[in-house]
Amino acid sequence: EKLFYSTGDYRKIRFDFYDAATRLYIESFSMQYYQWCDKNNLKLTGHYMAEDNLISQTQWTGAAMPHYKFMHWPGIDKCFRNINQLVTVKQLTSAADQLGKERTLCEAFAFIGQQSSFLHRKWITDWQAVLGISFVNSHISHYSMRGERKRDYPPNLFIQQPWWEDERKFADYTARLSYLAVQGRRAVDILLLHPIASAWSEYSPLDGGTDAGYNPESYDFIQIKSTYDKPFNTLSNQLIASKLDFHYGDEILMEENARVEGDKLIIGCHSYSTVVVPPMLTLRAYTLKLLKDFAKAAGPDRIIFISRIPDRIDGIETDLALPEDVIKVKNVTAAIQLLDSLYKNRVRIIDLATGKNAEKVICQQRITEDGSIFLIANTDHQRKIELELRVIEEGIPQLLDLMSGETYKIPCKHAEGKVTIQCTLHPAGSFALSFGSNNAPVMPVPAYLGSGIEFEKNYEVLGCVRNWNVKLMENNVIPLNKATLYVNGEKLLDNRHVSFAWHEIFYKLPDGTPFKAEYTFDIKNIPDSITVVIEVAENLKCITLNGKKQKAAKQMGESAAYDAIKSWKDINFTKVPLEGIIAGKNILVLEGEKVNNITGPGSHCRLADFKNHRPTELEAVYLVGCFSVIGEPVSGFMLDAPVSQPFAADLTLSGYPFYAGKAEFSGIFEVVKLTGKVFLKLSNVEAASVKVFINGLEAGTGYFKPWMFDISKYIKAGANKIRIEASTTLFNLMGPNWISDIENNISVGPGTFIDFSGFTDDYKLLPFGIGMGILLKCD
Repeated sequence: EKLFYSTGDYRKIRFDFYDAATRLYIESFSMQYYQWCDKNNLKLTGHYMAEDNLISQTQWTGAAMPHYKFMHWPGIDKCFRNINQLVTVKQLTSAADQLGKERTLCEAFAFIGQQSSFLHRKWITDWQAVLGISFVNSHISHYSMRGERKRDYPPNLFIQQPWWEDERKFADYTARLSYLAVQGRRAVDILLLHPIASAWSEYSPLDGGTDAGYNPESYDFIQIKSTYDKPFNTLSNQLIASKLDFHYGDEILMEENARVEGDKLIIGCHSYSTVVVPPMLTLRAYTLKLLKDFAKAAGPDRIIFISRIPDRIDGIETDLALPEDVIKVKNVTAAIQLLDSLYKNRVRIIDLATGKNAEKVICQQRITEDGSIFLIANTDHQRKIELELRVIEEGIPQLLDLMSGETYKIPCKHAEGKVTIQCTLHPAGSFALSFGSNNAPVMPVPAYLGSGIEFEKNYEVLGCVRNWNVKLMENNVIPLNKATLYVNGEKLLDNRHVSFAWHEIFYKLPDGTPFKAEYTFDIKNIPDSITVVIEVAENLKCITLNGKKQKAAKQMGESAAYDAIKSWKDINFTKVPLEGIIAGKNILVLEGEKVNNITGPGSHCRLADFKNHRPTELEAVYLVGCFSVIGEPVSGFMLDAPVSQPFAADLTLSGYPFYAGKAEFSGIFEVVKLTGKVFLKLSNVEAASVKVFINGLEAGTGYFKPWMFDISKYIKAGANKIRIEASTTLFNLMGPNWISDIENNISVGPGTFIDFSGFTDDYKLLPFGIGMGILLKCD
């Protein structure tokens, strides 16, 4: 009864229940899988469900951290286009550091949306690497985006993306960063106890029942959230923002791995001089013994309790008999102020615009046999920060350029045992520093690096390229999203967006049900050729345009295997060359039998004979060809002759609103005299990535601000030809850009595509183009 209803001393019952359940889960599942993998020379990795907060852990795993002992490469899941899951990451990396794990894995980038290419992935990757993640498991790479797969927690990180050819350099950056994140040991001196057992003691299963897994109005939920979860999260974030690095101490792991030695509290591979106890209801008996032993060895002033002070041992109300001189503070702010005074010689990063701590710039220090490594990241992906870094180190710092693999010496000042470095970190910019006795002589750092750090401030403008000659490198495209659907001769959808049919009509039909779908499009000027792309068109019974039968490209040859001539963007996006196009209104009709295995948004059932499965899809179809698109969503689009010179700053405004490929921007610039370093800086870049060619030679690839390129060795006196290849994303083509405010939605999943509460007949289109090319010189 006391598990569910708050009667009598229910807290002890709940503590015992979830403690037992957690240990049984570990012994019956995690430990056995770990031992089996060990025996068979395999490494167990992956992630547990719902690691993110105290309530979800109580519901799903009991406690996440003790499970990590029984994983070779323990891991987590980091979803959404944000960096709001610090507790999730720190739980993992604390346990892994303490237990000496080889690597930490993070499944990342699910839900972040098709508009996300490199900037948002770098922002998330840098943030989690500084927090200790050393292996990035990217979500997701579809062999095919057919049907519901397009909506499987995008983006799809694979060959269908226009920017895919530029992925290798970013992957190399991620690999170097991950490698650096496991060198030596993390420099940590603060232990923050984890309050999961306090959540157990308050949690009732009756709080469940909503989609989120809890009732946010219940007393127990409010108690856990406000008293334990929120201050724990706030404290964790403020510690990182204040450059006061820490580990969590899980009490179950501490039972087997913690001890007091000298004036340190030790957990496995790490030792700590300060212990912080966040608001808690209960401590374990062994934890209390450790704290008392630590108070005797290091002094009670090295233990900081934040109110609410625990008053239970193993769930039982009792007098903890804490040492009289332990520090007790009322709130998180007071604890941060106290720790600030205790660790005056830590890393300092000052925002020069305010003269205060740059809270958005976070840092990790690692101690190696040769010295120290610092990983530093700007977690603001919208604002650049001019900063001053101050570290207590000896020796000459070297900058490790993780984008290129090169090492450079950087401008710095030495005074009173302190090294001071000034630089600018662009949005989501980052860098790594090395201090060591074996640092060999290296070249001076360039004015900027591709990872988003800049040192030079004094540039001389040599000139600008304003008028680009723009050329599309692929055919234009327009999706036909609206259809009229007939099933067994009955009209069930009348010229409405196909999203209304997927789960409400089409997927519910029994396999073998006859259907007919009509799509219409208007043409002002007939293109030389036009192709319609239909998913698995070869499985349909009949395709007609204006009453004339058409034939899928895959049906024209002997093989249905992937062929760039027969498919577009994706192995299952089949080309159908259109015959019989007319000026004005055209009617495309698809007829077939419904065959599918989709059971719900993002869900499929197993196929008994997948080799002979011949699915049909009711999806948008795509018109591809040499044309422009005029008009607007509500009144309707029309196909017209191609635009001779699109608007370079935004192709979506000049006939290419749904374009999903690369575009070439070319021009000429004059250089009168060659002296010093010459850079090209691109302004107002609206692209996933850009590749720069000077006089026919590749000069570099850019992914993020400052969009600068060293072109010194590629230019000549006189006229120089510049060519830029810019890549866009699949967002404008595949959306879901029919959902209002989608650009601000940080969580894009299968359900987002059918969120009819936000449906709009208008389209949200992201710009694609570049502004000026500015030539800069620095000596």
